[in-house]
Amino acid sequence: MNQRVSLPTDLTDLTLAPVALALSRRLAEVGALVPGELFRAIAASTDHEPVPGRRGELLIQMLRRDVDLREWKLDWSPSGLRMSHHDHELVLGASPFLRDFLSEDHRP
Repeated sequence: MNQRVSLPTDLTDLTLAPVALALSRRLAEVGALVPGELFRAIAASTDHEPVPGRRGELLIQMLRRDVDLREWKLDWSPSGLRMSHHDHELVLGASPFLRDFLSEDHRP
């Protein structure tokens, strides 16, 4: 299998590792919370209650707090937190607890 490796092309690409490591650490910390603690942490960090329909957005706001994203964009994929920049993409795995928490956004 001969796969071509994409080399960094700019400063944003070079900053992937520190940004990914910071977000991975935050995901692990948040994933270790129990449900009540997570709700309180999101509310304290964002000044909004994590109601269905806004949980994903508010959780990203909390995770990115004090993290310089260096132009990386964040959103959710089925398996975790997606970081993207132009044609580069990386998904940081989220715990089953966080995936369940986020799936509540899509339940009636």
